[in-house]
Amino acid sequence: MEEKYIISETYVKENESLYFKFVGKETKGEKYEMQTSALLDSVFNKVKTYQDIRRTVLWLRTILKDYKEEYLKVTIQNKQLEVQVEYRSKKLVSFEAKKTKNEKEVFNLCYTKPLSNLSGSTLYIEDKMLLKDLDIKIKEALNLISSLEEYRIKEELYLDEQHICDVYKLFYGQNPNLTKKETEIRIQAMFYILNNFLLDFSYEFNTTFERTLFPYSLKLEQTIENLTPFGEIPIVESEIKIQDFYKRKIKMIGENVRNETKNEIIALMQFCKVLHEEEKELRYVNMADYNKISEKTELELAKVLDYVEFSRNLKKQA
Repeated sequence: MEEKYIISETYVKENESLYFKFVGKETKGEKYEMQTSALLDSVFNKVKTYQDIRRTVLWLRTILKDYKEEYLKVTIQNKQLEVQVEYRSKKLVSFEAKKTKNEKEVFNLCYTKPLSNLSGSTLYIEDKMLLKDLDIKIKEALNLISSLEEYRIKEELYLDEQHICDVYKLFYGQNPNLTKKETEIRIQAMFYILNNFLLDFSYEFNTTFERTLFPYSLKLEQTIENLTPFGEIPIVESEIKIQDFYKRKIKMIGENVRNETKNEIIALMQFCKVLHEEEKELRYVNMADYNKISEKTELELAKVLDYVEFSRNLKKQA
C-alpha cells in the first residue's frame, strides 16, 4: 500500500541556506525513509554551495527517485539573491528570483505556469536597478526556467564517475560510500598514490596544502561531488575496461597501502604527504633531509623512514 511521504528540511551554511519540501508516495517503509533522510543530510551538509538551483533540484530528485513525486518546492538564499522553484505533479508551476542590495529588493523576476493548458504562462519583472543588460538577464532567466521545466533525475553514473568506482573497489576491496566524508579523502589519496607509482589517470594534484592537509585534485573533487547523491554505490563494471595487468597492479598496491596504514584515514593522508616530500627533490640521501620531511609532515622520524622504505620496496614490486 502506497503511503504519503512528506519531508521538509533546511540546511544552512555561512551566508547561504537551502530549504525544500517534498511530497510523494512511498512503498518501501520506515527503514528506507531513514536511509533517505540520512543521505539527504550527508549530501547537503557536505556540498560546498547551494547556489546552483538546477543541480539542487537534480540531486533532490535523484535521492528521492523511489518516491512518486507529487509536490516539490526548493528555495536557495544568500545575502544578495533568493531563488525559489515549485513543482506540482512533476511540472514546474512557478519560478521566482529576487535580488537585494543593502537589504532592499532591487530586482524581482516571477514566472508562473498553470497546470492546465487553458491559459498561458506569465512573466513579471520589476527592475529597480535599471540594468543596462536587462535583456541578457531575461534571456538567461528564461534559459534557466526552460531547463528547470524538464523532469530529470540522474539514473546512472557517467563513464569517468563509474571508472573512479571501479578503481576504488580494486584498491580498497569495497564499494565507495559517498555518505561518509572520509570517502572523498580516500579517493583523492588513492589516485595520488597510484600516480606516484606511475599509473597515470590524468589528474593534476595541488600540493601547496592551502585547502587540505594532503595532495588533492580539483578535477577529481568536482567528479566526486557529482557522485554524492548516489550514497553507497553498487559496482557495475564500466564500459572503460581496465586491463587485467593494471587490475592486478592496482589491487596489489591497494592491499599493501591498506596494510601499512592499517586503513586509517589519518595514516593514509600522512603517507601521501611523505610521498610528496620525498619525491619533491627527486631523492633524499641523508638523515638531515629525512629530518626535514619529519618537520614538514609533523611525523616522527622513525615513521617517515618506515613510509619511505615501504614506498621504495613497493615500487620495486609494482
